[in-house]
Amino acid sequence: MSPNKFPSGPKEVYVYKMDNNLKKKLGMHAEKIKEGFLSEASIEEADRMVAKYSKDGPETIDTLLNMLIELWAEMRDMPKSTERDTLSEQVFTVSHQIKDIAALCGQDLISDFAESLRDYVTRASITIDAQKKIIQAHVDALVVIQKKGIDDINASQAEELKKMVKIAIQKYI
Repeated sequence: MSPNKFPSGPKEVYVYKMDNNLKKKLGMHAEKIKEGFLSEASIEEADRMVAKYSKDGPETIDTLLNMLIELWAEMRDMPKSTERDTLSEQVFTVSHQIKDIAALCGQDLISDFAESLRDYVTRASITIDAQKKIIQAHVDALVVIQKKGIDDINASQAEELKKMVKIAIQKYI
């Protein structure tokens, strides 16, 4: 046998087009739907949801902020435990909801702080006072921004505020 195990020369390549049976088992009829297609009903439902949250957004954010305040008050001085972990997950979820609704309503500063809080809660162990102060600062900032309606402060002030919080977060993660 020659040292080259694979003789040179043209090879025949066969390509088999196979049906995606998994989609069929799930009840999806992919052959009937164009790729990237959204039905009119789906679009209308999404438009209704956007309109509802845009209209009810500030009230919904108020409700979520009250939930966040209560969750944080309960969690703040609690020792590390499964109960505190559960509360931390709830803080994460509520912060995420605030972020999404604020972004939908054009309240970018609230959205940014809620996202920062959401991300911080998942990374911090919340065992030292500085970490607790950072979370409290997030909650306080969210409340003040919402209650005073100061989401439209100029971009440089907003960026400076976010930068200061980011520095504190990096220091106490």
